[in-house]
Amino acid sequence: MTSSAFEPASQPISLAPSAFESWRERNGEGCWPGRLPSDWTSTRLKRLFRLVNGATPKSTEPAYWGGEIPWATPEDLGGDNSLYLRNTKRTLTASGLRNCGASMVPEGSLLLSTRAPIGYVRLAAQQTSTNQGCRSLVPQGAVADSRYYYFALTAARAVLEAYGTGSTFTELSNTELGLVEVPVPPAQLQRSIAEFLEHATGRIDALIGQKERLIELLEEKRTALINQAVTKGLDPDVPMKGSGVEWLGEIPEHWSARRLKSVARVIPSSVDKKTREGQRAVRLCNYTDVYYSEKICAADGLMEATASDSELAKFQLREGDVIVTKDSESADDIAVPAYVARNLENVLCGYHLAIVRPRRAALNGRFLAYCFESRRLVQQFHVAANGITRFGLSVHSLRDGWLPIPPIEEQHRIASRLDAESQTVRTLSTKVREVVALLREYRSALITAAVTGKIDVRDHAA
Repeated sequence: MTSSAFEPASQPISLAPSAFESWRERNGEGCWPGRLPSDWTSTRLKRLFRLVNGATPKSTEPAYWGGEIPWATPEDLGGDNSLYLRNTKRTLTASGLRNCGASMVPEGSLLLSTRAPIGYVRLAAQQTSTNQGCRSLVPQGAVADSRYYYFALTAARAVLEAYGTGSTFTELSNTELGLVEVPVPPAQLQRSIAEFLEHATGRIDALIGQKERLIELLEEKRTALINQAVTKGLDPDVPMKGSGVEWLGEIPEHWSARRLKSVARVIPSSVDKKTREGQRAVRLCNYTDVYYSEKICAADGLMEATASDSELAKFQLREGDVIVTKDSESADDIAVPAYVARNLENVLCGYHLAIVRPRRAALNGRFLAYCFESRRLVQQFHVAANGITRFGLSVHSLRDGWLPIPPIEEQHRIASRLDAESQTVRTLSTKVREVVALLREYRSALITAAVTGKIDVRDHAA
């Protein structure tokens, strides 16, 4: 590799995220494939690979499924950052492969998702077939190391997406895929780049995995604290008694176990997303707003709709309300809460949700929201949800749910403690996620720099 076209080829390569900022300042975002070292070329994929379409056999024929032939889909390819695809979620029989007319491709072929999402890529670890959402790239004579082209296509994902066309869904056709250009270094350098990137990205991915595990541990710690605080209180030495509810077990001696309907109103919403003439303009708090938020604090970003005066009077959100999901595709997503932090004028609870409005003398809204975050307490609602492909929690089941009820002053103390702990977890998790995002960006930039010759990896290859 010649270094005259770029910075000195001996520039250091560091995996430290802090080094990435200065590296990015020096190298910029670059282009694809851009300027290349003088002994490199660039060529279209159709000159390097035989492009093979995938297909799907008849889904209702059991004899076609469950055989020994791997059958890759975009979901399989996008599962993680692993270089090789070793297993697929579904497999075909020989008759299934014949039925759909798909072809097996050899080990070492590139498997690329070409139907939304476009650009997931893996290397086949064995002979493999794919569905019609993927295309296989079978190496021809000029390909010295398929791993290099795995990384080249990983770096080119934005280009691949840009080549996609279609109205109902975006797809990258064989013709368009074949026209995509990739950098082609000398054969031995392909191997060096592949070895370097396999080693380097493996280290980065291991770091990312550690950081993501740390986030999981932080959430597990928070969940454990919530379970303990809302069922046993904050004092580990408090005398205990039987709750009278078998699954709940013991609670502090001065607490009571009560049904939700005795301490709160349950108001299932019937407000849909339609806009009607003659009604008042409102904002709707919908399922996703609740599912992805611990708190509802403002109307900004909520859906615009209309509502009648009676709906406005009944379903407008008030400070201290807890909104919970009552319909979902999974029983585990039933009774997911969001706390309403302030009165929200002209903001209504939308369909598939219910307002749980505490009677303030008996129940604190923040404490109630944490009760719905307790896996131990919310399990009763998961069990009560009915459905097969879609689950729903009846108002009766929600109202009859059991809660441990401390004195109201103690509820305030518990909620304040959990607020503080939750903020600590959020702050730490945010910092870790920022590191993860930087690692991912560095990984992407490192791949692009290596496969376009902007860094000399020969002395760093594993």
